[in-house]
Amino acid sequence: MHERSVTRWRKAWREGGTQALLSKGPVSKEKLSTRQWQRLETELRRGPLA
Repeated sequence: MHERSVTRWRKAWREGGTQALLSKGPVSKEKLSTRQWQRLETELRRGPLA
């Protein structure tokens, strides 16, 4: 954790309370398509020995 991150969080908390610390969602655009996510989930369900 970087000191600047803590400073930003503390400032946000002081100015907006706990509401200001809630997630605002992902910062970047989704890299996987819906189909790719489905394939990944299927593979992960198969387990590490598959």
